[in-house]
Amino acid sequence: MNKVLALKYRPKSFEDLVGQDTITRTISMALDSDRLAHAYLLSGIRGSGKTSTARILSKSILCENGPTSKPCEKCDSCLSANDGKHMDIIEMDAASNRGIDDIKELIEHIRYKPTSGKYKVFIIDEIHMLTVQAFNALLKTLEEPPSFVRFILATTDPLKLPATVLSRTQHYRFRKISLNDTTSHLEHILNQENIKYEHEALQTIARHGEGSLRDSLTILDQAIIFSKANITVSEVANMLDLIDTELLDELFDVILNNKAIDTVIEKFIGFEFSSVLDELGVYLKNCIKKNDTRFDMIVYDRFFSIIANSKYLLSINSDEEFVLLLTTMKLKNAMKTNKIDDMINELETTSQSTIIKKTEENLQNIEKTPKELYKNLTDKIFDISFDVGQCFENSFEFVEFSNNKLLLKSQAKEECKNILWKNFDMIKQLAVELYGNDVIIEFQKKQEINESPPQIEPTNEKQNEKQNEKQNENLENSDMVQEAKKYLNPTKIETKLKNDQL
Repeated sequence: MNKVLALKYRPKSFEDLVGQDTITRTISMALDSDRLAHAYLLSGIRGSGKTSTARILSKSILCENGPTSKPCEKCDSCLSANDGKHMDIIEMDAASNRGIDDIKELIEHIRYKPTSGKYKVFIIDEIHMLTVQAFNALLKTLEEPPSFVRFILATTDPLKLPATVLSRTQHYRFRKISLNDTTSHLEHILNQENIKYEHEALQTIARHGEGSLRDSLTILDQAIIFSKANITVSEVANMLDLIDTELLDELFDVILNNKAIDTVIEKFIGFEFSSVLDELGVYLKNCIKKNDTRFDMIVYDRFFSIIANSKYLLSINSDEEFVLLLTTMKLKNAMKTNKIDDMINELETTSQSTIIKKTEENLQNIEKTPKELYKNLTDKIFDISFDVGQCFENSFEFVEFSNNKLLLKSQAKEECKNILWKNFDMIKQLAVELYGNDVIIEFQKKQEINESPPQIEPTNEKQNEKQNEKQNENLENSDMVQEAKKYLNPTKIETKLKNDQL
């Protein structure tokens, strides 16, 4: 019975691993120098080689010539490890055995020494699925296991692991397998299987694998059956419901030449639009690599922004046909770009016309009197804000303009004062345009103009003193004062008592 390609060509040595050179080199050096850690953590996306690496590592540890990075593949340990029957390699799926009881059973196995090899290796896949209680039960054993025990943990989501677990392991992060590495591996397998293929078809399969070698091999299995062992671009496109490159060429011909979109839009209606957007992105990337002269960087930037916005519309369950039509119209409008030289000429023309207009206004202002300019100032304020203009007109009156000072008579009321104060910067800017950059606005209250404080006539101090003395003397000799003194003088008894006290 034929095995699926993902199992038939599963790596059995570090040399067979695809796209993880840094990890395989580090682990191989650790094995050859006998510097093994007591716990390893392998993380990465699905199909990147985590479980295969765990099995190869466990076989390398238990090989009769090991630990070694190149197992002999002949001893009983290597043969039983390849068959998945080694007694000292215990694999556990944490997704289905995630409770504390399962971990207690695992810890019970740890107490016993290995049956045939030097070590006992425990492989726990999808370790992030364990419960909090199970993690806590495993911590002590994971940190200080017996000398004959090695742990190899694997996960697709290391962020869900407690920091206490991460700190007790050597962490190896598996990256996505590149498009070129995946394509080369698919070519190698098809050559082994004697199956015909087109290189671009394998690139399409690898691209849809999205960095997962196992997913790419699964699609390849399907393509071999669908294409009857002759894998072509059109067959793969039909199988995956992809858009043919010729149809994309036709779409961009409509966009670039501003043709009607009705006919070409109908050809895309049968496809899933999310895949259409992905194919548009791939098409544009290939155009960048080929230095396609039909596009420039501004257009590329606009196109990718439009595609990203269309993907967002699909994510919120928008109508696919509407999004398809909207995207095509946006792509057409994105081609309406002005050349840099045209933009510079337009800016220069605009600047020159603005300068000429300003110059003409300044010449007209020079011919006007300061009072006429003040009338223009009031009109400009009214143009900007009627309320401010009304307050300005009612509160101020032109007095004079001299030495770059605009003197205004002020009779502003409280409400207008607040409005004018808030808009003073605008008023000052308009005054600068009319009177010049050095203009200073000064205000003077109405009563301070044409009114002078009352004048006080000077007096002679000596003359006043003589008059005061004469008045006091007359008052002292008056009959009324003399009569009052009789009643105010102290009596004889009061005088005697005062003398006795002294």
